Amino acid sequence: MKAKRLLYIALAVVIVTIVFVGYGIYSSYQISLQEYNCDVDIDITIGHLTDTHFRNGMEVDYYQSTIDDLQNENPDMIIFTGDMFQEHELTEELITTAKAFFNSFEAEHLYAVLGNHDYYSETTLATVQEILTEAGFTILINENIVLTINNQQINIIGLDDLTYGDTNYQTILDTSKEYDRTIVLSHEPD
Repeated sequence: MKAKRLLYIALAVVIVTIVFVGYGIYSSYQISLQEYNCDVDIDITIGHLTDTHFRNGMEVDYYQSTIDDLQNENPDMIIFTGDMFQEHELTEELITTAKAFFNSFEAEHLYAVLGNHDYYSETTLATVQEILTEAGFTILINENIVLTINNQQINIIGLDDLTYGDTNYQTILDTSKEYDRTIVLSHEPD
């Protein structure tokens, strides 16, 4: 009787695990656009992209509704917080898709930070940086930039990836003390 009960418990654990892993894989392929109204004293609209995890076989058409929806919000700023690719080996087709995606966005201010997947290899890192730069994004690696948007001075801080980047954050985070409004861009928590 005990053996049969243990078998049922083990089977239930396996089924639950399969369901959760399956849902995780399914949801990782889904793109969602969520709107948040923050109760802060900053009059700014920010489009936030993260963890695109481009995979071989994906085309920019797959993302077109997200691109259109985000652009319809007329953001003052678009930020990307890392993990452009899922693949370790970047094909020309995959790079072309990523370029088309990032070149689709228009905003006066475009900023990015890197995530752990962006550090897969020196080739991946160079490709990610090239795509973002060519699309007009400024990559902030433990640095800040001060902007005036809608007559408001805003300190934008970009932190390098916690896992593979330079984690000497204190100096750059201290700049937040100098400004009334600071936005910190980070890939973490991963």
